[in-house]
Amino acid sequence: MIAVALFDLLARTRAAGSESGPEVGARLGRFAGRLVEAVLADLQCLRAYEQDLLAARATSNDDGLDRDVLRSLWAYYAQWAADAEQVLARVRVAREAGQVVRDADRLEEAHGIIRARVSITPEQIMRTPDEPMGHPARVGEFRK
Repeated sequence: MIAVALFDLLARTRAAGSESGPEVGARLGRFAGRLVEAVLADLQCLRAYEQDLLAARATSNDDGLDRDVLRSLWAYYAQWAADAEQVLARVRVAREAGQVVRDADRLEEAHGIIRARVSITPEQIMRTPDEPMGHPARVGEFRK
């Protein structure tokens, strides 16, 4: 996420003392809030893409497609979690400057949920206890 580098530059001006006062902290808080808003919007888009893909996938019987969909979605969610971690690190900087960052708690919660989701690899998902060699489960299918 390119904008985190810009946040870092803004925070650096504050740390170097080239700017001081409450307006600098407020600027950090606003910037962090925009980062949070952007990464939450990315998650919302990713979830919408996933729903569209799964709806289209429901009409196909191609198990190879199931694997590809599962791996792609896993990779996209893992990348989102990495981006969110970078933003959360900047949120901490803004909070240390005494700023309230809008929706930061929502981002922390969403990040935890997605981190849990990607902690299980596509290969683990595609295996079942009965089929240790990795029979692919259909996307959206639940196993007992």
